[in-house]
Amino acid sequence: MVKKTKRKEKKVPPAVKRLKTSIKKLKATLAESVPKAEFESIKAGLEAKVKELEGKLVASMPKAEATAKIKELEAKLAESVPKSELEAAKARIKELEAALATRLVEDKPAESTS
Repeated sequence: MVKKTKRKEKKVPPAVKRLKTSIKKLKATLAESVPKAEFESIKAGLEAKVKELEGKLVASMPKAEATAKIKELEAKLAESVPKSELEAAKARIKELEAALATRLVEDKPAESTS
């Protein structure tokens, strides 16, 4: 008869369990991270965009100044005459000048015959 021997299960020390757990957590974190080269590329692109926007900001006029300019232009617009009215007035002036010129021409012969 063959004697059965009991296998002793190896006990894993707590320090090893903690290390294995720590390794699993680090692997999970690594899986969620972005490779450094990709990160540097994205970072460079965003830094360039920030510099571009800062340049535009420097070149732009402050909101208060823009608001004042808008109010000034609105005041000028309120005082101005629409182009259609101006064209109509010019046409009326030409008509009156033409009528006056014909009247002067008609009045001259009558004066010279008397």
